[in-house]
Amino acid sequence: MRDLEDIFEAGLAESEAGRPVAMALVAGVEGSAYRHAGARMLVRSGGAAEGAVSGGCLENELVRAGAGVAATGEAQLMTYDMRTDEDAFWGSGSGCAGLVRVLVHRPEPEILRGVLDELRAGRTVCLATVVDPGKSGIPAGSQAFGTPSGGGEEGPMGEKAAGYPALADLWNVLPWPEDGRRAVYGRVETPSGDMAVLVERLTPAPVILILGAGHDAPAMADLARTAGFRVLVADHRPGYAAASRFPSADHVFAVAPEKAPDSLFTPNTYVVVMTHQLEWDARWLKRLLVADVPYIGLLGPRDRARRLLAQFSDWTGSPLPPAEKWEHRLYNPVGLDLGGEGPGPVALSAVAQIAAVANGRDPQHLSARWGALQVGAP
Repeated sequence: MRDLEDIFEAGLAESEAGRPVAMALVAGVEGSAYRHAGARMLVRSGGAAEGAVSGGCLENELVRAGAGVAATGEAQLMTYDMRTDEDAFWGSGSGCAGLVRVLVHRPEPEILRGVLDELRAGRTVCLATVVDPGKSGIPAGSQAFGTPSGGGEEGPMGEKAAGYPALADLWNVLPWPEDGRRAVYGRVETPSGDMAVLVERLTPAPVILILGAGHDAPAMADLARTAGFRVLVADHRPGYAAASRFPSADHVFAVAPEKAPDSLFTPNTYVVVMTHQLEWDARWLKRLLVADVPYIGLLGPRDRARRLLAQFSDWTGSPLPPAEKWEHRLYNPVGLDLGGEGPGPVALSAVAQIAAVANGRDPQHLSARWGALQVGAP
């Protein structure tokens, strides 16, 4: 979800600066396509775009349409049928063999800000977007958001439609897929008639926390950011924990393990311990082994890890917690067996493993997997 947060942040900044933007939103897909429902592209008033909704075959036309929508505020629903072998009309030769519906609309700053606030607070958000208003009287592109339990706020959509179903009800009206998809498209009834709505389940971007800011940490931070994670870096040495060394990180902390805030260690945080010093690795592990984090990657060979755990009490002054509380979460050596050496390949190996754990996947070659590709957890 990091790319979505980046797009929302950019859209909000433009809107608050008085420069209207348009959002191209994949509302529905039939057959195969490069991106799934919920994919977005931001179109700025000058025509610059951020994000993508296809492999490149639709973006140019959507940028042109977005410039008009940003200026007028009138949403457009655009349909691209690439199911023919020729694919001649679009001239893309993409071979995706799918039909893609893209809604181009001008988002309300209040919606962008509200969704971002919820995600930054670590809460899942339900976002509903009117794709086809039918006879409902609610304009296409109107949106409302809240939490899956029905709490939170409603946006302009809730204000413009008397009697519109409560957001919690809408969350349950559409059949939610069991295949890991984060968005579902369908029609819902209103007092004035039915309308087509896209409902999305937006979750906070997962976090990779890098403990140790040595020479190999910037490569880990850069790749984690590229892979869609929020990136935090912490080190007890202020000279190492410098924001200038980690331009891709969201936050860099100069802090000792004992002083690190508990808020760093959440069920959405995946941790790599790489101080390259046994004592400091052990002191970080003292916090992590009892914290509610799903992944603890300990850099280095098995023999080093065995030594560290055997001397845990010497380094930390505390006994090693019971193994059943942490053994299933400790990954050592870190990463997948991809080959290569040096900071870049090690970072690739570690981030790939974390992505697999976060998505509940057993890593394998996609060429050996049968069936449709799925987004997120299976």
